[in-house]
Amino acid sequence: MILTSRYLELREEIRELFTEVGLSTQLCLDEAMWKQFVNVFVEVLADQPITNVSGGISSFCYARSKTGQLMVVITFNDQRIPLSKEIQGIF
Repeated sequence: MILTSRYLELREEIRELFTEVGLSTQLCLDEAMWKQFVNVFVEVLADQPITNVSGGISSFCYARSKTGQLMVVITFNDQRIPLSKEIQGIF
């Protein structure tokens, strides 16, 4: 899954940044801490949708489904119905 590899890349980039500036990398090394960070990070992103994306996409955002699962919501510039897809296994 594309999102899985992106979160692995994010994890590594944060680890490298923390190392470069002399911060503890424990957040990136401890699985439980990383999962909590990603959950909080996604909640922040849910409040900050990306708008006027391109290629017919009006907005992209993270949200929570009615069952509390993480999902991606994409709205389009045309008459297409917004795409909502639950995401699993991104950690």
